[in-house]
Amino acid sequence: MTWIELGNPTPRPVAKEYHLVNWGIGEALQLSTPALPPLCAPSFYDVLQRRRTSRTFSNISLDELSTFLAYIAGTQAIASSEMGFDLELRPTPSAGAIHPIHILVKMPASTEWWVYESKANQLLEINRGDEILEGLQKEVMTIIPAENAHQLLLVAEPGKSFAKYDQACSLIWRDTGVMLGIMALTAEALGLSFCPLGITGEPWAHRLSQETQLAGVGVALLGAPSADTGVG
Repeated sequence: MTWIELGNPTPRPVAKEYHLVNWGIGEALQLSTPALPPLCAPSFYDVLQRRRTSRTFSNISLDELSTFLAYIAGTQAIASSEMGFDLELRPTPSAGAIHPIHILVKMPASTEWWVYESKANQLLEINRGDEILEGLQKEVMTIIPAENAHQLLLVAEPGKSFAKYDQACSLIWRDTGVMLGIMALTAEALGLSFCPLGITGEPWAHRLSQETQLAGVGVALLGAPSADTGVG
């Protein structure tokens, strides 16, 4: 076994300015206001006890997807920074309030990929996303052939974290792990099925940026429970 030493992140004496990635956005899809939890919603302790990985899925509505995304990554407050982008308060924690992890979504029976825009609670269509990520879609289906699941791709924008920190790689991976954990708990609380996959989304994800500003750091499946359940 070879352990990869990622070093210890330290804040830079002076933060660097960073220019955010240009996604090449097409259509915008406005999502609904997140639904309030019902009075019978499980307690946090119950969610922890019940959480299981599910490997079978049925389709979910756009409103269910909207609630899931907003509970995980919806912007609650912003603050300006000297780095050229806003710092954000979101439900999922992030080193330095930087939030370098983007959530991309592919819906069932569709080839388009969308990126979640947290400030406006929107999905923004990625131009040529279907072409660029076609190989990833096929890879996912060879792992779990879940035609009714939403595919979620976590894409890091490392330059955001490196604008504030030296040796920021481990921070980005920790942000990714925290997000996957929050996703799993949120899905359980909402009565949804969730399964993180072992692949990262590479070598396809970095091709979304011509300036190589992006990197795939995780893939997961989301849907409603299916009668044919497989859990772990």
